[in-house]
Amino acid sequence: MANFTFIDEKLNGLTRIIPQYFEDARGCFIKDFHKDIFEQHNIPTNFCEETEIVSPRNVIRGIHFQETYPQGKLIRITQGEAYLAAVDLQPDSETFGKWKSVFLSAQNKNELWVPEGFGVGSMTLEEPTTIQIKYTYKYIEEYSAGIKWNDEALNIDWPNVSKYVISEKDDKLPAFREYFRK
Repeated sequence: MANFTFIDEKLNGLTRIIPQYFEDARGCFIKDFHKDIFEQHNIPTNFCEETEIVSPRNVIRGIHFQETYPQGKLIRITQGEAYLAAVDLQPDSETFGKWKSVFLSAQNKNELWVPEGFGVGSMTLEEPTTIQIKYTYKYIEEYSAGIKWNDEALNIDWPNVSKYVISEKDDKLPAFREYFRK
């Protein structure tokens, strides 16, 4: 059985993780988390909540974050495929306003560690897609924040689809420059 592989995405702690995976005639075994190994790679292991989101194809969520009580997020796709875009939202960071995208899928089994101080958005690419997220801090609705997924200043290279689904709340999020001018 192979060990975990940690890939530095060159954006202030953002890390893609290839978990331990083994397959034989009985099926497959995936170890997607190991406290000691994650800590050796400077990834927090103090997860306090876990959610699972199931969506049809072309659903866009985000870009979401909690500024007051930031959350680190360990994200994995257990069914389908999604495009994830993580944005460094820490004004004092060298990479503030920079983003990185990855394709995660049940097939490639990769995970994405999104550090505290980042916002993250997703677009589902298959139907259905199941996104599993472990959080380092609990969700507090009153501190929930976001910026427009298609903000011109960020210029994230989203997959080109003719029709997408987005919530009214996400569609009305402020632009990056508008949010950080406050």
